[in-house]
Amino acid sequence: MAANRRESYAQIRDLLDAVGPHWLLSDLDPMTVWERELKRIPPPATFLPPVELLAILFKEMPEGL
Repeated sequence: MAANRRESYAQIRDLLDAVGPHWLLSDLDPMTVWERELKRIPPPATFLPPVELLAILFKEMPEGL
């Protein structure tokens, strides 16, 4: 995300602003995380949040998001 510039950065910023505090930066593919962990690449370069953390985030999310 930090590598984005200009228009793509603005689009990401606007999306996150619209979502408010209800987002969590993470990898979407567990296999990617697993492969990076095998290479000893630490977070935040690779991150898959625990299910318990996602459950809290979804519980607190306003209806309709």
